[in-house]
Amino acid sequence: MTHLHTAHHTYDFRRFLFPRRRKILICRVPSSPRRQIFSAAGDDGLKGIRALSQRLTIGVSCTSTTDMFQKRMTDAIAPRLLDQRIRNRFIELFDVLSKGDEAVRDLGWAEYFNYFFDWFPDEGPIQLLSTMTDQETEAAERVLAAMRDACDATPRFMTDDDLISTGWPKRILPIAKQAADIFLRRGRFDEDVVEPESS
Repeated sequence: MTHLHTAHHTYDFRRFLFPRRRKILICRVPSSPRRQIFSAAGDDGLKGIRALSQRLTIGVSCTSTTDMFQKRMTDAIAPRLLDQRIRNRFIELFDVLSKGDEAVRDLGWAEYFNYFFDWFPDEGPIQLLSTMTDQETEAAERVLAAMRDACDATPRFMTDDDLISTGWPKRILPIAKQAADIFLRRGRFDEDVVEPESS
């Protein structure tokens, strides 16, 4: 496995080889956590940089579910607390997808997919969290199924307008909105304090 370790992050370069990833070119990996990435279409690379920067400053030192599960084994942090943080990231992700076409224009077509698959698997079932109910898991799986279908049905390279014209962002919008609503019934969990499992 090819990784790059920085002060705060471990990057798995295989993430750029998965079939559902939108191809981007890593031009330089600076010593800071912020990667400079450029996609094949216009200014999408700049959108990707802005989106990635936002993700790296959300209050946790991980950029994906994989990173977080790795931290379970390497850092002195309770697994339950880690699951609370991941669940919060899911809510934020569903909120982004709930914006439909606006999300594509904000993130760029490549980051629209890559952002999602940073947190959900390209293949196979999702990793179960101790903080998620059966209903929340089912809602997340519906979003995952829709995003996989959208990714499989669209070209590897396109523009924001190309993706929007397929209608996929609009079809995903209500599914993501429903998932966000289901998750928010119990609200966001604490990022620093372990909450009781009955939460």
